[in-house]
Amino acid sequence: MEKTGITLRKLDMDTERLASPSTSEIDELAERSQKLEQRVSALNDSYETLKKREGDLTEWRWVLREAGSFFDRAHGNVEDMRTSTDNDDAPLLSDLEQHRDAPEVERSFSGMNIGFVAGVIARDRVAAFERILWRTLRGNLYMNQSEIPEPLIDPSNNESINKNVFVIFAHGKEILAKIRKISESMGAEVYNVDENSDLRRDQIHEVNSRLQDVQNVLRNTQTTLAAELSQISQ
Repeated sequence: MEKTGITLRKLDMDTERLASPSTSEIDELAERSQKLEQRVSALNDSYETLKKREGDLTEWRWVLREAGSFFDRAHGNVEDMRTSTDNDDAPLLSDLEQHRDAPEVERSFSGMNIGFVAGVIARDRVAAFERILWRTLRGNLYMNQSEIPEPLIDPSNNESINKNVFVIFAHGKEILAKIRKISESMGAEVYNVDENSDLRRDQIHEVNSRLQDVQNVLRNTQTTLAAELSQISQ
């Protein structure tokens, strides 16, 4: 009730004239209280689960939205990649140089034997995240990131948190696996993103549809929970 902002109805009780409740009345009150608690607890768990799902879908949508510009930048800025590594002969660079002038169809990242990891991380962890990646991979990566303009809500405490979208390009399955492991250890969420723009557009439509469904159920759950708590407050 405190979390939802619903206040208790104040009772002006005269304890000297108030008769003690009977055992059966106490038992009935205890049983009713237990049922109410179970119902509110179930509604609250459902609300938090739905809120977490809403947050995940919102993050995924932001990653899909930002990914296109990241991919374009990675294809077009080979020189940027050169300055982001310690070794000019790194496999990542040689593949990009080789495919820089290739037709668009051939210039897919899979065609260049380059993979990527896309996700969302708390903004206050970005600097440490970049340092760890740089040291672990000895600079053999290319990272793009952007800020999500709207703060996201943590359902466990209702507090807002600022996050960034990132896409990290690297060469080889082992390096990509390391990137995923580092991302998860830093509390980042990794999302599935398709490199193909048409397929990515389909993903965005799917995410929007699922997000709308979750938000509808969330509103109904919130309304029911508020009604229960208001009744209890009386």
